[in-house]
Amino acid sequence: MYANLALQCFWRTVICRIPKVYGTGTVMVVKFETLRVGQEYDRPYLAALWGYQSFQAISKGVVTPTGTNIIVLFVTRSKQIALQQYNDFIDGDLLFWEGEDKHGTDRRIINAKSREDEIYLFYRETHHTPFVYFGAIQLVDYQQNETRPSEFVFRINSLPNVPDIVDDIDTHAYELAGVTDTERRALMKSRIGQGNFREGLIKLWGSCSITGLKSVSLLSGSLAK
Repeated sequence: MYANLALQCFWRTVICRIPKVYGTGTVMVVKFETLRVGQEYDRPYLAALWGYQSFQAISKGVVTPTGTNIIVLFVTRSKQIALQQYNDFIDGDLLFWEGEDKHGTDRRIINAKSREDEIYLFYRETHHTPFVYFGAIQLVDYQQNETRPSEFVFRINSLPNVPDIVDDIDTHAYELAGVTDTERRALMKSRIGQGNFREGLIKLWGSCSITGLKSVSLLSGSLAK
C-alpha cells in the first residue's frame, strides 16, 4: 500500500515538472516585466532570461516563441553587407519594416490583433551592437507583396528618452547671437542635423572613437569629421 502510494507521488512529481506542450513544441516562458524601455539588451542576455539554451534560437529578425501569443521583432537599420538589405527604420513614433523575404510570418503579423497576439520591438541602428527595447507596438498599416518583402507600419507606444533637439539648440544659443535671420536658420538646421548625427555616432561607437571617452554627455557631433 505504502509502496504504491509512494510510486503515485513520484509520478505526480515528475509529471508536474514536465513543461506544458502546445502543438508539437515546448511552451517558452517569455516575459517582459523586468525589461525597461530605452535600455539596451543583447541576444545572449535575452536568451538566458527566457530560458533558451542558446541565443541562436532567437537569431532571426522575427521570433515567435512556441506556444505563446508573442511576436518579437529584432530590427537592425544598418545591416551587414552580406545580408538581405531590408528597408527598416523608425520615423517619429512609427516603425517602417519590411517582412521576411519568403513571407513566412506575414499572416501571423497581419492577424496579430484578431489572434490577440502581442508584438514587441527590439531595435538598433547598426549590426553587432545591443538592441534598444521599445516595448509593445501595434500594426497600423501594411502592404502585402508577392514578389518582394511585404511592407508594415507599426506604432510605437513607448518611445525611449532621447535628447530633445530644441534643448540642444538652447544649449548652444550663443551661436545664434548677433547673426542675421538667414544665418540663424542655417545654424539651427545644422544643429538639428548634428544632434541626429551625434546620436548615430554614439550608437555606432558607444564612446569617442578617438580617445575612448565613455562620458557621452561630453561628446559633440559638430566636431566629428
